[in-house]
Amino acid sequence: MMKKYKCFILLMAVAGGAPLTAAEPTEVEVHPGVRYQEIEGFGTALGWWTNVVGGWDEPTRSEILRLVFDKEEGMGLSILKYYIGGTENPDCPADTDGDTHFAYSREMEGFKLTEDGPYDWTREANQRRVLREVMENYDIDGVEANALTGPWWMTVSGCVAGHVEPEVPNLKETYYDDYADYLVTVVKHFREQWGVTFQTISPFAEASQDFWKMGGNQEGCFHTNEQANRLVKLLGRKLEESGLPTTVSAPDEWSVGESIEVYRSFDDKAKSVISAIGAHSYWGSLRDRYAFRDLVKAEGKKAIMSETSERGGYEDDHVGMYGALEMAWHLTTDIRDMGSHVWLWFEPVVNEQVNLDYDGNWGAIHAFYRGPKAGQYAITKTFSGVAHYTRFLGPGYVVVDNTDSHTLSAYHPEKEELVLVVYNDSGEARNYRYSIAGPVSFAADRVERHRTTVDHPIRELPAPAIDGRTLEDTLPPESISTYVFRETKYDGDLYRNINDNVTGSGWDRFGYEGSWRHWEEKTETARWTKVLEAENYYKGYKKRLYSRDCHWSDTPGDTCTFRFRGREARLYGVKGSDYGTMIVRVNGREAAEVDCYSGVRRTNTLLFASGPLGAGEHRIEIELTGEKNMNSSGTKIALDRMQVVY
Repeated sequence: MMKKYKCFILLMAVAGGAPLTAAEPTEVEVHPGVRYQEIEGFGTALGWWTNVVGGWDEPTRSEILRLVFDKEEGMGLSILKYYIGGTENPDCPADTDGDTHFAYSREMEGFKLTEDGPYDWTREANQRRVLREVMENYDIDGVEANALTGPWWMTVSGCVAGHVEPEVPNLKETYYDDYADYLVTVVKHFREQWGVTFQTISPFAEASQDFWKMGGNQEGCFHTNEQANRLVKLLGRKLEESGLPTTVSAPDEWSVGESIEVYRSFDDKAKSVISAIGAHSYWGSLRDRYAFRDLVKAEGKKAIMSETSERGGYEDDHVGMYGALEMAWHLTTDIRDMGSHVWLWFEPVVNEQVNLDYDGNWGAIHAFYRGPKAGQYAITKTFSGVAHYTRFLGPGYVVVDNTDSHTLSAYHPEKEELVLVVYNDSGEARNYRYSIAGPVSFAADRVERHRTTVDHPIRELPAPAIDGRTLEDTLPPESISTYVFRETKYDGDLYRNINDNVTGSGWDRFGYEGSWRHWEEKTETARWTKVLEAENYYKGYKKRLYSRDCHWSDTPGDTCTFRFRGREARLYGVKGSDYGTMIVRVNGREAAEVDCYSGVRRTNTLLFASGPLGAGEHRIEIELTGEKNMNSSGTKIALDRMQVVY
């Protein structure tokens, strides 16, 4: 009840016409030249909600699909994740109300009902109908596939919800090969018979969790890390032998940190067949997200945030901003901090009866799945919150640097368009001043402002005041704003930052030799974050080590080699009262001896700049001397990041 009352009070304050006031502005620098990953798209899992919506009559089905996938009137989601079901054992116990043990809409049909029987390609009709209609009527940027378990006859318990006991593998040891064959057969049929090519397929999700158990309310299967490793290799080999272009995505664990841990447990062969590292972001700290981004870069893979949703555990509410702000937090942190190329929502359409029964508020569209109100739905503010990102960003937009924790910024070089999305999760108005840095120009009369507040869903408003390359605006309480700078040209140098934890011997990697140690700061973990109480997640966002970690050593002779393609490199690290000296060589020639002593500790500070080198391949080498100046109490060296001009 508290949330609804809070939203009502804010509505009265804004609607009553009182001018918004704010403290001194938050100064934000946007750097279009400092570039990160290119966004491939935002999407959704199909599965549960399409199990129901795919069976609805017209025009309701088309109305829902338009709201989810249309770029103008809907959210414009453009990547689909198809759910290959397992099919439950018909003899598995039912609940007392006569339904199966699955929650309504969650029973997924597989394509092979029995071990000896044929494939039945009429199955999953509702999900396939949605897949077909969306691909026919909307611009789709990719289709992924996911399976959580093999068919029931491949399982130990005879139930696709899990083993009799939690944390016990449920896929029979002798059926790993058969399960991989099953998935390849399905993927091949989709491509050859229905014209659907899956870019990747994940053979499990959240496989290390303890909630997969016989009689549970959804499909799932526990695998040990060794078993997951074996399955990845089997599936990768069989996909390659089949000639299909589909590759493997894994491990798709429930949290960002667990996804890193499971991926690192795989052997080199398993890693070699994985093209995309997937992680669910229900749980994860800022440092977890940075570590995921670093892992993806070091491995040379695509990053997929493969499942998340708003926490939803608060009173059903169609007009309040809480769910919208939660999703804004997820979209910002999952794209900016995790480095995700693909972002996938779990369920944009949710059973309204579940929200009412459990006092919840999940989903952008609340629809009654069955009963006398079946097909009736309401559009929530979460719809508008997500649309601020998904309508205005997509393929071709490159994430660019900015100095604010609540802002996601991206630039499209071909369209010459800069987009800023910012959310104000506080109960007070906030004044923002954005300065666009570098040699950039834009047409002031071609800037758009779109906003969602507690009193109004997403809409376009007159552009705010612009002075030169500076935009200043007051953000209402609990609001989300998108600024689109059309005709924006950036003509300066391009930069990329590589964190010290991107390790290895390839390009843009730190190759450490000796006794270097990795230190990382402890950061707050957010589990389905209560956004209005999430300040600890951002504690010290702009003040500390880049990405909250560094590599350090105090052993003479320890070295680090960084190879890159570009025109110049700048090394950032730490200076302090117990730091020593290092030799820096550029392309084999000694360039400088750097003294890292400082009476005041300085983090993320420039240690060495190569100067112009000319476009090409270059090598920076760092060696600890074991020496120090007379004021220092130690010989430590700490590396934080490399910035490459390209």
